[in-house]
Order: sequence, then structure tokens, then C-alpha cells
Amino acid sequence: MGKPLNVLLVEDSEDDAQLVVLELRRGGYEPTVERVQTFADMTAALDRGGWDVIISDYSMPQFSGLAALALMQKKGMDVPFIVMSGTVGEETAVEAMRAGAHDYLMKSNMRRLVPAIERELRDAKIRQDRRQADEWNKYLARYDRLTALPNRTSLQDRLEQAIKTSQRDNRPVGLLLLDMDSFKEINDTLGHSRGDILLQQVGKRLQEALRDSDTVARMGGDEFAVLLSLSSPDHASLVARKIIAALEPPFLIEELPIVVEASIGIAIYPEHGDSADMLLQRADVAMYVAKSTKSGFTIYDPTLDQHSPRRLALIGQLREAIENNQLFLHYQPIVEFQSSRIIGVEALVRWQHPEHGFIPPDQFIGPAEQTGLIIPLTK
Repeated sequence: MGKPLNVLLVEDSEDDAQLVVLELRRGGYEPTVERVQTFADMTAALDRGGWDVIISDYSMPQFSGLAALALMQKKGMDVPFIVMSGTVGEETAVEAMRAGAHDYLMKSNMRRLVPAIERELRDAKIRQDRRQADEWNKYLARYDRLTALPNRTSLQDRLEQAIKTSQRDNRPVGLLLLDMDSFKEINDTLGHSRGDILLQQVGKRLQEALRDSDTVARMGGDEFAVLLSLSSPDHASLVARKIIAALEPPFLIEELPIVVEASIGIAIYPEHGDSADMLLQRADVAMYVAKSTKSGFTIYDPTLDQHSPRRLALIGQLREAIENNQLFLHYQPIVEFQSSRIIGVEALVRWQHPEHGFIPPDQFIGPAEQTGLIIPLTK
């Protein structure tokens, strides 16, 4: 049994078509051949698709090889195209190759047909693999690999576009940033693979809870974003409540019920900022307040942001503090009640800042968790 090969043969001679089929079988193929000889027939065949190779006579009474090649190119198809002829010379062969044909052979030398097809099929596979790799890289640049949701880059672009649309239509835009509470503990307890499954399920549940016109994105880690075109001043708060309600039912990970709570920060254009970066920053401030107050969700308020410059500065200085040994431990004894014996200690981190003095952990542990500095801090 030969290798299957779908061949579109542009040929007006039945005898020459039979010679092509015989040569392909001699070369180890079992070809399925459709013969066409007019523009209309070839158009219909190309529209059906599924061709491995196109073999075309150079000159026919009603059609030509160059016209067939141009038709394939016009349809944006990348199929190996081989021109055959019984009479023309080198100049015509050069013309066909310049037009985009992949190979050219004389009907008097059909032994070149199978090697030409095998070479062009290999090259076509390489081109296809490169296209797929390019498309995959473009996809990864804009979408999260784990959840298939838009990523931070894509969310920022969509937010900027939503702001432009809002300026034209005079409709506010809402941005919600959502952070899963205690996800680190879930990840540490269940393992990262189950944590990834949980993130996928959270992303899916968010999509199901919202409209198709709303954008749900994964910003990284356990942080998600929702972009809304608002219909009323209370719309963003209603969506935040809807999200919290949607996350209330436990998630089942390998039959183990996992309860997820989230903190949501809300920023609204144009009330809270006139750029994508400003809205993201202010939604982040509101989310941080919602997390620290356990309020579920918080709408940005300038009064909540009074310490944000210091907080941002502390985040920048925390890496230096770790590298320069400004963090140290206090040990709190653990006492057995009945015997009053000290049976252990709890290690508590403290930060002695060179300018601000003693900084309590509640001012830097949260930011460290949000920025990824919690890992070197813990070590």
C-alpha cells in the first residue's frame, strides 16, 4: 500500500495525466487525483481544499500553468506547485519559477517528478511549522498560557481602546482587579499543579458570570482583571458582588472542595484616572485596601491613596533591605500551658529601615506577596 497523496492535476491530456499517476505509483505513492483544465474547475477544486501538491501543464488551450499558479496565490494558499511541459525551454522555466512555482520539469523526464514532490513536501512542512510557531508566539504575547485568557499586555491594549471609545461615546469604563485571598497557602498545601487547575477554574467561572462583551484577563499569579463598559454608576459594584457570589460555591479539585475568597479593587474612567496606567494603579490601590480590610471589594478613593507613594517606595527598597540584611527575626516563645515550659519559638520578621526606623510587618509583607519578593524574603 503506497503513501496517500492528494493531487490537483491541471492537465488537458488524459494520456499525460495517466503518466503522472503511473510515475507517482512507481515512486511509492497511492495518489488521489482530480484533473481540471479550466479556470472555473480549478477555482472549485481550490475552494474544496485538502491538496498536498498541484501539478500543472504549462500551456493548454483554455488555461495555463501561470494562470493556475496566480489563482492559487490569489487565494493565499501555500501548496507545492510544480509546472510540467513537453515543449518549452529554459526561458519559460525561469519565468515559471520567478512567478512562484516551486519546481519545473519536462514531461520527457518524469523521473524527476517524485524527488521534486518529496523535496517540496518537506519544504512545505518546514514552512507550516514556522508559521505555526510564529502564530503560537503571537498568541503567547497576548494570551495567558495557563487559562487562555487575555494577559496583562492584551488587557492594557483593550483598556486603552476602551478609553478612546469612552471619549467618543461619553460612557464610563470600569476596571476591576481581583486577587485571590490565601492562594499561596492553597498552592503550598495542594501543590502547584492543583493550584494551576484552580486558577483555570476561577478564570472559567469569571467568564461564565460576566457578559460576552466584558473582558476577563489574567494579570499573573492569582490576580485577574475585568474590563467593563459601564451602563450606570452602580454597575461596577454590582459586577463585583456578582463575582464574589460566583466564587462562593467551593471548587472541586480531585474531589476536594476548595473555598476561594477574593478581594476586588475598582477604578472608573474618567473619574479615577485618564489613562490605562493610572486606572491600573488605582484599581491596585483599591484592591490592596479591600484585602487589608476584608471588605470584599473597594472603589478607589483618593483618601485611600495617601500612603501609596511611601508604599511604592517601600516596595522598591525592600529588595535592597533583603540584600543588605536589614530584615531580622524576633523569636516569640511558645509555652505549654500546663507545665509552663517553653516548648518552641515562633520566628517573626522585622525590618529596621535606615531612614524610617522600625517598620512593622503589616506594611511590607502584603506588598512582598503581591510583587514576588516574598520568596527571597522568606529565604
